[in-house]
Amino acid sequence: MLADGGLGAALVALAEEARVPIRIDGVPTERYARGLEAAAYMVVAETAGAATGGLAVHTTRSNAWFVLEIDAHGVGSRLDRAELEDRVGAAEGRVAVERRSGDVRIRAEFPCGS
Repeated sequence: MLADGGLGAALVALAEEARVPIRIDGVPTERYARGLEAAAYMVVAETAGAATGGLAVHTTRSNAWFVLEIDAHGVGSRLDRAELEDRVGAAEGRVAVERRSGDVRIRAEFPCGS
């Protein structure tokens, strides 16, 4: 789905099949570099796999950056921060992970040209 339909279509498909509810706001309609799309998708998929509650996913493009924000509930220690950093870093991006009381907020930023 990711290769054919792009990040937006893949996120919608993931939300339909995930074991936890995923709300997506700002589904990207434009295509981005293959590495960016793969990394962003995997960040959402891995977070959904670690969560026992729902996820809220928000995407935006700001100037030369694609920004992915996730609020996930019931994650605890199941999410591997180093894995997220590796995936985002492979796409030349940066990621911040904030944990609070079993929940997590992730902000990943990927360069995408101007």
